[in-house]
Amino acid sequence: MVPVIGLLALQHTVLEPLIQQHDRLRGPLQVALALIYLVFITMATVSVNRKSRITQAQTYGAGYSVMACNTGLFIAACVIAVNLVDIQTTGITTLSPAREAFEPIALYTDKEDPSIFHLQGELNPFTPERFENAIAETGTIKTLVLDSPGGHVFAARAIAKRVRQLNIDTHVEGQCHSSCTLVYISGNRRSIAPAGRLGFHGYKYTAAGTLYKDIQQQQDTDASIFQQQGVKADFIEAIFTTPPQKLWQPSLPELQSAGVVDEIVSLKR
Repeated sequence: MVPVIGLLALQHTVLEPLIQQHDRLRGPLQVALALIYLVFITMATVSVNRKSRITQAQTYGAGYSVMACNTGLFIAACVIAVNLVDIQTTGITTLSPAREAFEPIALYTDKEDPSIFHLQGELNPFTPERFENAIAETGTIKTLVLDSPGGHVFAARAIAKRVRQLNIDTHVEGQCHSSCTLVYISGNRRSIAPAGRLGFHGYKYTAAGTLYKDIQQQQDTDASIFQQQGVKADFIEAIFTTPPQKLWQPSLPELQSAGVVDEIVSLKR
């Protein structure tokens, strides 16, 4: 019992902050933690079942009841431990997912202006790596044009961090929904076409027993970034009070007055 309590304390005080700061460590740490939990659960179950056989020898039938109960608990614990490797905000497993499992995302330089870079498609765990490679190959990126329905929130955070570090401007011609807005709001200057739309919603659980149990903590992390980027507090509150199954699409005047959008303009020629 003491080792399990120690693991829980380690998970909440050390691993969760570490994973939030270093997204690439998330998968390996979650898998390792899940396996450790399984080992302790197996050892504990074997020990209890041995005691139950002794009880069964002394009191007829009692041992079988204890064994059946513990077997059920063991199966349930296995399910919970396996679910530890799921990402709470997206439900995407981190057990070495194949690139082919995700929809392809387009990353390319604008034909007219090489300082403009386009990102199209759903964000997935491999998008940050591709974005880094694109930066290395392209050189200076002045403006990042986004067209995405959202996707993996941790991938969005990684890209958003690089956008802030490099002072890249962001622009939307079509749609930028859900986690894509993390990248958009991280832009140095943010513009949107008259036909462009931004979509927001609060976070949700998609897997049981994950490392990320505190949704409020996750929302506070991104709310803090929004605030640093000049977005008004009441708008930020409206984002995270929107139910996760809905999509809030504010008007362009609302986006401007809230400090989300700096300019309404189309980059299409």
